[in-house]
Amino acid sequence: MYEVIVHEVPGQELEVEVFDKDPDQDDFLGRVKVDLDIVRKARIVDDWFNLKDVPSGSIHLRLEWLSLLSSADRLSEVIQKNQNLTTKTSDAPSAAILAIYLDQGYELPMRKGSKLPSPMAQISIQDTTKESKTCYGSNSPVWEEAFTFFIQDPHKQDIDIQVKDDDRSVPLGSLTIPLNRLLETSDLTMDQWFQLENSGTASRIYAKIVLRVGILCIHCFM
Repeated sequence: MYEVIVHEVPGQELEVEVFDKDPDQDDFLGRVKVDLDIVRKARIVDDWFNLKDVPSGSIHLRLEWLSLLSSADRLSEVIQKNQNLTTKTSDAPSAAILAIYLDQGYELPMRKGSKLPSPMAQISIQDTTKESKTCYGSNSPVWEEAFTFFIQDPHKQDIDIQVKDDDRSVPLGSLTIPLNRLLETSDLTMDQWFQLENSGTASRIYAKIVLRVGILCIHCFM
């Protein structure tokens, strides 16, 4: 089972290539392309697809297009359904998508000798870590970058943000945000300054954090 975030529809296709696993070189067995706009309109596509660029063969795919809700009203329902889908070979599907827009930092600590730092941020949720760009020679960096994560259970997961100097060895501040704090907001959104821990007294970052619950809704349209 695979999960992907689609940013633009129409115009994007899902391409699946099939190979025969071989110790020396994998043998190509064919490919198929699926117009994602068809999936968006149908919500569920469960069918066999003929493989291209080979004499014969087909592959079975089940594709689901999820609606994203700005309310946690059905979160428990989604989590329970996903747990029932868990197998011995795969984890439970995600219950939500988290988007973090890291805007800027303010008054980050100086380096030794009163030298300006070159800050970058590491954003982690469990075993997934993403890094921002480095803003060289500034203690008030402007990142203006967006990151997305798949979330299995917001009740049990935290956002961990580590702000570091460019060489990653000098910490400039940290921040931990339990995702259940988002569940207490009206639209599952936090758009604000966050005070950094283990940093300067005025050191903070500005970020917009948005949680959306993913649900298969046959009669909903985006």
